[in-house]
Amino acid sequence: MCCGCSFLRASALLTPFLAALAVVSCGMRDHQPDDCSRVPSSPRADAKDAVLHVRDSAGIRIVESFDRDQLGRLPRWTLRNDPHLRIGSLEEGPAAFGRIAGIAAGPDGTLYVSDALNFQIRAFSRVGEWRWSKGRLGDGPGEFRGVQGIELCGGRIVVADLFSRRLTVFDDAGSVLGTERWSPAVGGFVPSRWTCDVSGMWLQIDRESVARVEEGPHRVRAHLSTGAFGEKRVQPLGGDFWIDRYRHTTIDGPSDLGTSTLGTVFSGGVHIVDTGRAELRTYSSHGTLVRIVRWYVEPRVVTREFLREEADARSKVLRPEQRSTYRALWLSLRHPSVLPVSDTLIPVPGGGVWVRRFEPRSSGARHREWWMISADGMLTGVLEVPEGLSLRRVVPEGAIGVVRDSLGVQFVELRQVLERGDGYHAP
Repeated sequence: MCCGCSFLRASALLTPFLAALAVVSCGMRDHQPDDCSRVPSSPRADAKDAVLHVRDSAGIRIVESFDRDQLGRLPRWTLRNDPHLRIGSLEEGPAAFGRIAGIAAGPDGTLYVSDALNFQIRAFSRVGEWRWSKGRLGDGPGEFRGVQGIELCGGRIVVADLFSRRLTVFDDAGSVLGTERWSPAVGGFVPSRWTCDVSGMWLQIDRESVARVEEGPHRVRAHLSTGAFGEKRVQPLGGDFWIDRYRHTTIDGPSDLGTSTLGTVFSGGVHIVDTGRAELRTYSSHGTLVRIVRWYVEPRVVTREFLREEADARSKVLRPEQRSTYRALWLSLRHPSVLPVSDTLIPVPGGGVWVRRFEPRSSGARHREWWMISADGMLTGVLEVPEGLSLRRVVPEGAIGVVRDSLGVQFVELRQVLERGDGYHAP
């Protein structure tokens, strides 16, 4: 692969999964919601909790649950209304963020925040005290043109520069260890997204580089490669992966209602989600598909009435003189016949993931649902997150997200995850 992101051979295969659905609140069922301060675990449950079809095919374990009432029976969780930790400021200083591009969390609780507007990364202690800030606009070591994401990768802090197409590596004190070109794993593609695990496991998603496309949506292939940060070997993931794009004059971006390929890594392998399907694919660290888990989600049909309502909801954030032009453009795009299933994926300590259900703006939903999936690929619960809180990380103490106040000032918040029960009301 590129980028100084070369790769190490990993050997551990995934452990067998648990054919069940369940969650235990903070490890003990008799805890009250206010006692819970840890991310929910996912122990074995009785088989009666799910209707599963399990089979093996060419060494791949396939688990399917098409029970229509499955999601309704899962434990439901929410976040505390009051944050356990809040970092941000109206005044000038290290806690005043311009535009938060990414957040990484160290094993000691240190939070690393990348600020795209200020071309910086900043470190804060587990109690929110500022430790250091590094970076500025430029092309030298430790300087950036377009800060994208930040990951803690094998004990090092890795920051991607979107415009310079390079990766900068820092130690936990903020010293620059090196700068490497951020390149695609294969020719004819361009880097699109990447993620890394504290163990050093790396995943890069490159999208096909195509000639100029005429006006409208188009689909490009995605190439997924994985390995370990710091070595040259790359293991491609097999299968067909796609990313939907659109072009309007000089603007090229993702399709509003298109589908994409999302991925995250853990010490033993890779989880992949196609946002158009209710499906999770797990690969070994060698790039071999080992498990497919599918669950039932009611398809949501895209009608002309829905598209008109959605266009109105999306155009409301624009200035009045821009709305009619945007609305006409958006309605002219080719849209899918059913809505995407999901739109975001974030890793959970221990190898699980949370997948956010796609929610159109016209729904007016006050909460967004996240499906909580164990390291075994099984649905274990549903998390309700209030609209306006953008989740970025999950740590043992809870969920880390970004919020904006009425003035548009950004804050980083850590909130505890609570199981809903009698006497507790979601925020």
